[in-house]
Amino acid sequence: MEYVGIIVAAAVAVAFYALSVRSSLKNALISGILGGTSYGFYLLLSNYVNPITSVFFATLTGCLSAELAARWAKTPATVFSIPVIIPLVPGLMLYNTMLKFGQGDTAGGGKGVVDTLILAGGMSLAVTLATLIAKLITAIGKRIEQKK
Repeated sequence: MEYVGIIVAAAVAVAFYALSVRSSLKNALISGILGGTSYGFYLLLSNYVNPITSVFFATLTGCLSAELAARWAKTPATVFSIPVIIPLVPGLMLYNTMLKFGQGDTAGGGKGVVDTLILAGGMSLAVTLATLIAKLITAIGKRIEQKK
């Protein structure tokens, strides 16, 4: 119950980000709902698994739902998938990494760079995997339709 405010704030932030990149109001609302849901999924998973795994699966879930929403709204998937992953981007982690370098802690900064790159790499892998899964499902659906 403590996460409800955080999830709502993430949804509002995603919706406003979508509006700032010239998305329509309908698409911004859909993006906000999907972004809040994927961030809520991240918060739920972060209680049980490490941050890399939770960000990976939250990104995968968010991008798969963005692919479905794109087909429903008849828009490109990037209209939804880019705003959806915004709350999951490791911006604070990168800031802390740069702060450590600025303070002369090169060992801590180096560890932060590696952690940030692993997290961002996991996110990019999840986005790619979601796109491939959606294309595979679409291709299977088309083959089934052709056989009828």
